[in-house]
Amino acid sequence: QVIVDRKSALVGQSEGIHHQLHDFLVSESRRLKSKDLGLLAQSASVDPFGKVKKMIENMITRLMEEANADAQHEGFCDTELGKSKVTRNKLSEEIDGLQAEVEDGKATITLLSEETAKLTKEVAELVQAMAEATEMREEE
Repeated sequence: QVIVDRKSALVGQSEGIHHQLHDFLVSESRRLKSKDLGLLAQSASVDPFGKVKKMIENMITRLMEEANADAQHEGFCDTELGKSKVTRNKLSEEIDGLQAEVEDGKATITLLSEETAKLTKEVAELVQAMAEATEMREEE
């Protein structure tokens, strides 16, 4: 913005000087009734750097538009990154919850396996005790 303001100030000064020069040459050509000074006044009124100034103005405009587009793109990217981060965090929490459930399931399986082994052993002991009791009865 500062560059644009300085550029505008310099262009304004340059145009002012050219205008003063043109007015001076026109008044002197009339006062002296000189066609040569009149032609010089006409050629002085033509801005030799007009094309260059226009190209610079166009370039500044284009660069400002590109900067604006870049800022909008960066804003879009920041928004999308934020959304992705929220989604990633949500999914990570869900994964952590599911892993905890899996660990609970494994602990339950281990506990039930131990109970099954204990009960199987008790059943085997009962079967053996029944077999011994049956054998004792048969001996009597």
